[in-house]
Amino acid sequence: MLTSALAAYMLLVVMPEPVTKLVALALTTYFVAYLGLESFFDLVDGWRRLSLESEQAMSFEELEDSGHRFGKVMGDNGARVIIMALTMALGGGAANMASKGPLLPGFARATLAAETNAGFQLSASFAGGVRSISLAEGVMTVGLAPHAVAMVARNPEGGSGSRTSDSTSPDLLENQKPQFLSAELELANRLGIHPTSVTSPAFLRYVNEGRIKWVVTQEGTLRIVPHTWRRTEISHAVASEGRPVLAAGEADIAVHGSTRMGIEITPQSGHFLYGASAARSARALEIGKQAFAEAGIIFP
Repeated sequence: MLTSALAAYMLLVVMPEPVTKLVALALTTYFVAYLGLESFFDLVDGWRRLSLESEQAMSFEELEDSGHRFGKVMGDNGARVIIMALTMALGGGAANMASKGPLLPGFARATLAAETNAGFQLSASFAGGVRSISLAEGVMTVGLAPHAVAMVARNPEGGSGSRTSDSTSPDLLENQKPQFLSAELELANRLGIHPTSVTSPAFLRYVNEGRIKWVVTQEGTLRIVPHTWRRTEISHAVASEGRPVLAAGEADIAVHGSTRMGIEITPQSGHFLYGASAARSARALEIGKQAFAEAGIIFP
């Protein structure tokens, strides 16, 4: 089933006409996000070579050799990503991929990679924001809704450059109150508060104290601090140590034994999102939910 699904998908991708089927769009965005644009182009080129060599093969050994060469192009990590995505697609199509995607390992980082390298949001492929994708001569053309097109081309050095007429690339959020940073860091240090991850023992201590503040760093890492500690509010700038972030907000999390459940999450941050548009706040909220989901904490 997986092999047949991959063959059907690759046939769609290498056709001159744009790919418009929702499942194929979702698979393409997953592959670009997880594998990287250059590796995805290599995969497509490898499939074209496999198809040509298969037609010309005169023996089973030659056919087998072609398959092994394609396997080397795919690589171990590529195979893992492909099997993961195809299994989701076979389990319920694009709808299943939309619901299960945020639970995949590395999803938040993959989402950032898709927006940075290809100029579109990973979630947009499920919500109709990506209308078509076509590949031709090392150029990926992504049709965005409405009347927007993102084009990503492989460059001669083997990397990728992108340009887009849609503002979906993730702009970093700067600390809007840098003049207070030194005092805020000094106060947090005096109280014994340091930014932590969800796997740290300090996470439980902060969560059990009440509401927390969270940020997703520009590297895609989730960091939290308590909202208030000993009746003193801790700033978001402490969580990021003053550096720009992809997203920020507040959250309430319930912990019972080894179970951690999200109660409420918001993109509220006076340091990073003050005066932000509704669209920018919504994007920050989505990034935050994905980062928590990657850590096993799901918000309703």
